[in-house]
Amino acid sequence: MGEELRRVLSEKKEALESRYGIHIYIGYDELGDFLGGRRSLNPQIYKRCYEFWTYLIMLESMEELIRPGESYFYERPRWRRDRQRIYSTFRGKSIWCEPNMPGYDPALILSQYDLSNEIISLLEITQPTIHCIPDFIVFNEERRELYPFTNLTRMFVYYCPKCGGEVSGWNERCPSCGYSMLERMRESWGSQLRRFPERRNIEWLVECKEKGITREDLSQFIWYILAYKVPSALIFQGSLDSLDQRDILENLEETLRTGVRREELENLGEEFRTRIKVLDNFRIGDNDTCLHKIREELTIDSDCTNSNFVKVKKVRR
Repeated sequence: MGEELRRVLSEKKEALESRYGIHIYIGYDELGDFLGGRRSLNPQIYKRCYEFWTYLIMLESMEELIRPGESYFYERPRWRRDRQRIYSTFRGKSIWCEPNMPGYDPALILSQYDLSNEIISLLEITQPTIHCIPDFIVFNEERRELYPFTNLTRMFVYYCPKCGGEVSGWNERCPSCGYSMLERMRESWGSQLRRFPERRNIEWLVECKEKGITREDLSQFIWYILAYKVPSALIFQGSLDSLDQRDILENLEETLRTGVRREELENLGEEFRTRIKVLDNFRIGDNDTCLHKIREELTIDSDCTNSNFVKVKKVRR
């Protein structure tokens, strides 16, 4: 399996480089070592291979926006002084690999929605991790810099102004005296969002899963949607029909749209602009199918003049 995977990815990369006159730089050492035959396949490398395949397909879908002679970097943003930075963009778009997004308080995010017990139980699976580093962010602008949000995957901790007790971001109220912490959380989240005005130009948040979808995967994906409220796509190799959570995924956008507490969002100056797409059977090596899905479902293509979010389509089964 390792040799075949290495061949498919290497040939795809070389074909794109030759066709468009570009260089694709791999900034993940473990992936570069695997493709160069210096490291054997393991689950973590396989995950990285799947994300790289997705990146190559997204790059090809933007063929009319590619700049010949450009080097395109498949790597995490680099940190330079006071910014996250990337070093290549397309004409009118940019792809960020694993950017650091603003951290958040789960209690505050949950206060913005009326959710079913089924959704709440899914969200609690990944407690206390804060999901703020998606696989990809696609901007509908040539953005090279972002505010340097820290790699924060643990929740914020506050001290109650009434009793001084420690309060984690999962608690709306101080567990010692019952004092409401939501206002303090709103101030923290509002400060984070003011540093991230570029969020309005996010075309898609993309999360990839190299196999099927576990309950942990679904929990992570829903947290991204609830917190950032941007168009979000879940891409995976398995089949949607085989998932126990199929009904949740198929109805997720409508569930959240009807459950959002708009007055809570207005207090923070936020809007609910979420669109959700699920692309299953997105398999390494199946170039035509994957490219068709990206172009048809996410419309990541040459339309760099339209900053509106894409009209949602029903998931194909």
